[in-house]
Amino acid sequence: MKRHNIIIERWQGTPRPDGRRDEPCFRWTVTYEKDGIFQVQGYAETHAAAREAAEACLIERGIDLNWLRLSDTPKPQRETKKRWLRLGQS
Repeated sequence: MKRHNIIIERWQGTPRPDGRRDEPCFRWTVTYEKDGIFQVQGYAETHAAAREAAEACLIERGIDLNWLRLSDTPKPQRETKKRWLRLGQS
């Protein structure tokens, strides 16, 4: 049974106090179940980089990505923004 989800969406940038927005990018969100339900979000410049960062995030936390062989494991990405959120009860 799959215990994780990956969502990648185009992000128009976060509004700043002066009314301008940050550069558009892609926001990735992973939700996984491991001793509770957790959610992690981050941002990347391209869709491919967002996908790689999301997969690396899950692998770092010990989540099995059954579609990846060990030799295909993505390298951890440098991430400028990341947010952790614990959902529900543990």
